[in-house]
Amino acid sequence: MLATILILAVIGVGALFGVGAEPVTEENIRINSAHKTTFEIEKPFQDVFANLMSASKQCYLDKAFVEQITVAGEKNNSNKTGNIRIEHVYAMKPHEMYIMVDITSVDANKSTVTVYNADDAAQESLENYQQWALAKPEKC
Repeated sequence: MLATILILAVIGVGALFGVGAEPVTEENIRINSAHKTTFEIEKPFQDVFANLMSASKQCYLDKAFVEQITVAGEKNNSNKTGNIRIEHVYAMKPHEMYIMVDITSVDANKSTVTVYNADDAAQESLENYQQWALAKPEKC
């Protein structure tokens, strides 16, 4: 009886802190995203990446959230690809991807942008990213 109670207590603590739950990683969100949109934009890769990184920081880091949010980006100039990740940060479990954006150069003046949302709550970001790729946001 005591052993059963201890096992249930350990399972309860594990569930509370997310132990055993699969974190939302880059590959996981690409395969299992709740929403995904891809669009082309008539702008050079460097400009699109800079606009999207700036807008992501402005619109996600300057808001009051219950949990902490991070915005990280990586740009590979040699193959002209970029990746921006907006993640939830929790104290007792791994970061979880919320939104991810892949940017790829098509040619000198055209880029492809793919936005992945981990859940339905991020749906509005699909439209926002199309606007943000063109210029800095007027609103978030």
